[in-house]
Amino acid sequence: NKELFLGVILSHTCKKNRFYFQINEDSCVILSQIRVFSVKRLKYFKFRLNESKFNEIIKKITEMLPHKGERTFVK
Repeated sequence: NKELFLGVILSHTCKKNRFYFQINEDSCVILSQIRVFSVKRLKYFKFRLNESKFNEIIKKITEMLPHKGERTFVK
């Protein structure tokens, strides 16, 4: 759909665990909070990530997802 995109939540509270990725001195991405957003939200964006930070975020999210044939259990 051209009206939607997949994104992650930003936070000013950065925690030291695998679900948070610091993108600058005062903002973090919450990797576990993947959401579908309307493209209308893009008019409110605060800054643009450089390509290396974007690729790091994609890598971290991919590492969190279960791989084909892998069983996952919630503890």
